[in-house]
Amino acid sequence: MTQPTLRQLALAAILALSAAAPTVAAEVAFEGSGYLAGLSASCGSATRLEGGLVRAVYLPAGLGDNGETARLSFFDRVYAQGYEGEGPFGRNWTPAAGGEIGAAPRLYAVRPRVRILQQVPRDVADDTPGLRIRGQIRNFSGLDGCEAAFDFYLLRRLW
Repeated sequence: MTQPTLRQLALAAILALSAAAPTVAAEVAFEGSGYLAGLSASCGSATRLEGGLVRAVYLPAGLGDNGETARLSFFDRVYAQGYEGEGPFGRNWTPAAGGEIGAAPRLYAVRPRVRILQQVPRDVADDTPGLRIRGQIRNFSGLDGCEAAFDFYLLRRLW
């Protein structure tokens, strides 16, 4: 049996240290744009968002440092709205905390519910380059009985 060379020992030490070093996970976010549609009559002034292009950010539950709750936000010219689910968003309605900021910040007194009816690809991982999500928000904009549909095309944030 031959003796390991200094180079082999150094390489082994580097590999051992890198394996022992903690990995730094990051949030996995997808950003893009899409449309809000199908706002019900009970949406009142929120119908101003109907058919308008909005920017969207989605952090699926369970990826990277995202934790066990999903987060979905979107931004129009004036307002930003955000929804954080009590778990992942799926085909069933998921209760969520919600709020918005425009002229002033506001948390929604009426609890929203969010569901994603279609996600392509269906299985998403930390390295998924992009996805499309279609879904609905009940009690949209904190308005009791207001429902809105969304359709977003998103790319994984690389920073």
